[in-house]
Amino acid sequence: MFSKWIRIALCCCCLLSSPVFSSDVSPYIVNGTETSVVTHPDFVSLFYDRTEYDRMYGGHSFCGGTMLTNQYVLTAAHCIFSGDSINEESMLFMTVGQTSDETDWIYNIIPVRPAEFYYFSSFSDSESDLWKDDIAIIKLTSPLNTGGTINRPTNESYRSNSESFTAIGHGNTTTNTITYKLLKTSMDYVDQSTCASVTSGLHDSQICFSGGSAPTMNNGICAGDSGGPIYWNDSGTLRQVGITSFGPTVCGSGSITGVFTELTNYDTWIDQVLDGTLAPNYIATDAKRLAYYQTNILRSSSGGGSIGWYLLGVLFGILGYRWKERASATIRCDGHTHHI
Repeated sequence: MFSKWIRIALCCCCLLSSPVFSSDVSPYIVNGTETSVVTHPDFVSLFYDRTEYDRMYGGHSFCGGTMLTNQYVLTAAHCIFSGDSINEESMLFMTVGQTSDETDWIYNIIPVRPAEFYYFSSFSDSESDLWKDDIAIIKLTSPLNTGGTINRPTNESYRSNSESFTAIGHGNTTTNTITYKLLKTSMDYVDQSTCASVTSGLHDSQICFSGGSAPTMNNGICAGDSGGPIYWNDSGTLRQVGITSFGPTVCGSGSITGVFTELTNYDTWIDQVLDGTLAPNYIATDAKRLAYYQTNILRSSSGGGSIGWYLLGVLFGILGYRWKERASATIRCDGHTHHI
C-alpha cells in the first residue's frame, strides 16, 4: 500500500506592483514525450487569471480538462476544492484555454471564463476517502473553439491489460525539471482487485493504471496532470475512460502510477448536466468576481503593496494539486526568478 498519496501545494509571494505574477510547480507527466492539441483537440487547461483587475496570473495551468461539448469542460472536482469546501477564488478567477506550449499563455491564447460548476455533494477532498467522486463539469460563458470534443466509451471492454492507453498533461518530465510542453505517456490497465490490494479503500468508480515495473521512473501521471484524461485506443479512436485523480508520493514509483475517476460510472450524471436537467452547484458572474476581489483580496492585502496573508493562503489552495509531497518551485516577479 502507498505510504502516502501526493498533492503539491505552492505558496508564493511577490509585489502587487509587479507587472506579472507567475508560478512554476513540479512535477507532472513521468517519462512523457511531446504531443499537441492538434492530436488531442479536446484537451484544455485551467489557468488562474486576474489580469483585468491587477495584472496577476498563474504562469502554469493548475489543472487539465477535456471538452464534452464546445461549452462544457470535464475535469476533477479536487481542482475546484480546497479541503472541505469549494475554492471560490479559483472558480471566479479561472479561465479555460487550449495550448500545446504554455509559454504562449497569457498573450497568445484566447481563454473563456466559466459560468457554472457541477460536482457531486458526496465528493470529499480527502486522502482518507481517496477522493471519491472526483469529477466536475464546468460550463463556459461561451463556446471555446478547440476543434474537438471527447469520445466516451459505450461499454467497459477496455478493462484489459491487452488494450492501449495514453495519459496526457502539461508539465515536468521529472521532479523539479520544468517543461511547458503538452506531454503524453503510455500506461497499462491494472484490474480492480490487484489495484485494491495496493490502494486500500479504492472505490468501484475508480480505475487504475501502471507505467512499468522499475523501482522508480515508470510511466505515470503527477501533480499538474490533475483533471486531465487517460485515453483508450479503441481500434484507432481515442476514447476517454478516466480523469486524472491521484498517484503515488514519488511520481512514477510503485506498481500503480495513476488512479483515475472512471467515466462510465457517471454517464447518466454527465448527460443530465449537458441536458440542463441539473442545477449548477455554483454560478460565477462578473459581479461576484468584482465583489470577491474588492472584499477578499484588496482589503486583505497588507500595506506597501505586497500580497497579504489571506491571499497567500488562497493561492496556496488555488495552486495546490493532488500530490501532498511539497515540491520546490519558482516565482517570477518583475522579471526576476526566485526559488522557494
